Amino acid sequence: MVVEKSGTWYDRVSGVGETKWQEMLDHGEDIQAESSDNKTSLPNEMEKRVDAIKSMLESMNHGVMEIISAYDIAWVGLVEAEESIMGSTDSGVSNFSKPQFSECLRWIADDQLPDGSWGDPEIFVAHDRIINTLACIVALRKWDLYPDKCQMGISFLKENFHRLEDDDEENMLSGFEVVFPMILEMAQKMEIYVREDSPVLQDIYAKRNLKLTR
Repeated sequence: MVVEKSGTWYDRVSGVGETKWQEMLDHGEDIQAESSDNKTSLPNEMEKRVDAIKSMLESMNHGVMEIISAYDIAWVGLVEAEESIMGSTDSGVSNFSKPQFSECLRWIADDQLPDGSWGDPEIFVAHDRIINTLACIVALRKWDLYPDKCQMGISFLKENFHRLEDDDEENMLSGFEVVFPMILEMAQKMEIYVREDSPVLQDIYAKRNLKLTR
C-alpha cells in the first residue's frame, strides 16, 4: 500500500518545508546570541511563527491533533520558550531553558503506542513509524523528559530498524531521504541509539546526497 502525505502541519503553519528542523534549532541559537548582545525582542518572523503555532494548539480539543502527525508535534516540541531565549547569559546559554509548547511534549508522552513507537496506530509502515518515533525521542530527550518513554522508543528502533529494508520504497514519505538523515544526526549528538551500519541507511544517505547536489 502506498501512503500519501500532502504536507506537514508545519508546512501549513509557516509555509516552509520539513527540512527546517535543523534550521529552526540553528535559528534559535542565533536568536539567543542576538538577544544577549542587543537586548532585543524576538524577531518578528519568530513571533509570527510562535503565534501561528499557538493558534493551532488552541484547537487541540477540537480534533485538530488527530490530523497532525507525531513528527509535526515533535518539531513544535523543540521550540524554546521566548522567555528562555530572552534570559540568555553573555555566553548565549539560557539560565532557564524550557519548551515553548510543553503541551506538545505531554501529547507525545500520551500518544506513544504500546510497542514503544509513534505513528499511525492502524497501519504499520516502517518509514512512517521509524521517522515519527525518532523525532519524538529527539524532542523528549532535548528537554530530558519522560526517560522511560524514550527508552521504549529506542528499544523499538533497535528491534525494527531493519524493517526499512523490507518496506516498499513507494511508502517513503516526501523528503524522507533528506529529513531522516538530519534527525539521525541530531539523535547521534544526543547519544541516542542509531544503527549506522544498515545497508538501507547507506542507501538513504546516497539518495540524500544525490538530491542535494541537483
